[in-house]
Amino acid sequence: LILHAPEVHSAMSSTAGQKLSTTLIQKCSSLNRACIAIAGGGGGAISTLAATPGASSVLLEGLVAYDRRSFVEFVGSSNLSDVPGICSREAAIALSNAALRRSFHLTPDIGERHKCI
Repeated sequence: LILHAPEVHSAMSSTAGQKLSTTLIQKCSSLNRACIAIAGGGGGAISTLAATPGASSVLLEGLVAYDRRSFVEFVGSSNLSDVPGICSREAAIALSNAALRRSFHLTPDIGERHKCI
């Protein structure tokens, strides 16, 4: 699941964010586990999700890569110039891929890996 930063910030900073979190947990709790990684100001999304009852059935880990150096380290890039803009489409895909790799790392049982999103 990849959401653009303004969508995450506005959706998760309101009652709509609580509803979105509840829906995500209801739809994914029996099927999926996730590491969620967000760049910059979308950190409220993780706290909203974590505060929602049932979050532990879905959320493996939440990370806010607020600084570019944190972002670069998390996505596994070798230097800052490899990252376009933290809010770019390419950066969102790199962050998503890194979160998926982290989900696999946290669920080493091969049977659990198919459940990672």
